[in-house]
Amino acid sequence: MTTSQSRHRRTERVRRWKRGRIVLVYPASSRYSGFMSTNRYPLLFTSHAGLPILAEILHRDGHSATVYDDNVTPFTHAFLDGASMVGISIETLWATRGYEIARMAREKGIPVVFGGAHAPLDPDDALQHGDYVVRNEGEKTFPDLLD
Repeated sequence: MTTSQSRHRRTERVRRWKRGRIVLVYPASSRYSGFMSTNRYPLLFTSHAGLPILAEILHRDGHSATVYDDNVTPFTHAFLDGASMVGISIETLWATRGYEIARMAREKGIPVVFGGAHAPLDPDDALQHGDYVVRNEGEKTFPDLLD
């Protein structure tokens, strides 16, 4: 199969799942950042605003999107029920957990899109575990991937 055929095939797959339920995930992290660290205070974490903002943009575009924070509720296979696509925001410190979640999705045949700080910096690594890498601001590039 040529690269052109592969790209065309992936584009067709995006078209098939673009109106299904989209699951957006922040993988769990245990990071050390000095005195106020999740290693010292296990329940201390700051929720990110990026995926809820992206979910709202997707809702306005007619998509169904659900956001899960693995730090709040551990992500399980059950969260993938009815999903047609999974978007995972990864940073280098929790990329491994993001790849575990991607494996769960791919085992069910669900395409995986990576974004966040790590994926665009090391797309070759991310593409070993997922189908797409979103670069730049996800609020713009992710909806473009679906359209």
